Amino acid sequence: MRLGVASLLAFFPQPAFYAIENDILSPVSSGVAFLFLIHFWRTETLSFRLAVAIGLSLAATFFDQTHQSAVAGGGRVAIAFQAWHWAREAKTAARATRAGPAGRLRRIAIVGWMAWMKHNFGDFTGESAHVLSQGWTRKPFSEWWHHPIFTPSGFWTYLSTLLASFWMGKWSGMVNRWRPIF
Repeated sequence: MRLGVASLLAFFPQPAFYAIENDILSPVSSGVAFLFLIHFWRTETLSFRLAVAIGLSLAATFFDQTHQSAVAGGGRVAIAFQAWHWAREAKTAARATRAGPAGRLRRIAIVGWMAWMKHNFGDFTGESAHVLSQGWTRKPFSEWWHHPIFTPSGFWTYLSTLLASFWMGKWSGMVNRWRPIF
């Protein structure tokens, strides 16, 4: 126990203990969705409450971070596969229709949220308000490739800096080293 705690403190990214970031709930929401999907996968009878819990937990993963849509998509595939498996069995075809509320609730929550964002912020993700508040401008796709990171020396600087500070779990060291290049 004494060596384990000391090893954890020595090798774990220390800034992670003291920082609260925007994706702090990502592991929680993804974990809850995963546990509900495992319960769904192992159950013989799908209750309405479990279907609602799956739908809401998958929607929560999307709401936490949009890039978590892969988890919601994986959940959709798992639900569809299990429903197909149930429908393939002749005597349990009624169970396949019980998987519907999970997918519908997830879809309704996500589409409703995106419609609200479009109505209030002008786009489906709300990113335009963030871009405007930061004073950024959007570049056409053809101008994205003029960044120094796409040169051999820029890529090497990025990669060597990342490898040197990756264990810390932070990219803060990279910001200071990139400033002279730009």
